[in-house]
Amino acid sequence: TYNTTQESNNDVDLGSGGELLLPDQIDASGKVHHLIVGGGKDRNIYLGDRDNLGKFNPSSSPANGNLYQWITGAMTGLIYSTPAYFNGVLYYASDGDSLKAFALTNAKMATTPSSVSGVKFPHPGPTPSISANGTQNGIVWALESSLSSAGVLHAYDPTNLAHEFYNSN
Repeated sequence: TYNTTQESNNDVDLGSGGELLLPDQIDASGKVHHLIVGGGKDRNIYLGDRDNLGKFNPSSSPANGNLYQWITGAMTGLIYSTPAYFNGVLYYASDGDSLKAFALTNAKMATTPSSVSGVKFPHPGPTPSISANGTQNGIVWALESSLSSAGVLHAYDPTNLAHEFYNSN
């Protein structure tokens, strides 16, 4: 990002979380977008246009640069995980935060979650994954783990993360 030195010095740099290439997204005018999403220890979520990432510009913040979309304040914890995608929804988690679902509509990500899990996951937060039969019967899986307790596997309804199907406790 534009303030890479400051973020590196404060150990809140981009890159602690993994990136995800999204399926083609179509905006309201019918234009197809090839997007990539990622986050980091700065708690922000970044969507980039894979066909035009914009290059590094040290004087341009993400808000007025070439970044496709910049979402601040959506995650309360540091992002160490990679999101999952299913049926037009991104599933994101961070350190000490709930698992959250963000809808993608007209090639833009919602800035607030459509649903959240009841569990707040300890450090480092889970990397969600999806199992499904095509676009049907989806399950969002998340592993709750920490250095001081046994791991717990959670299974959630992808349409409402407040509905937990199962946990291994």
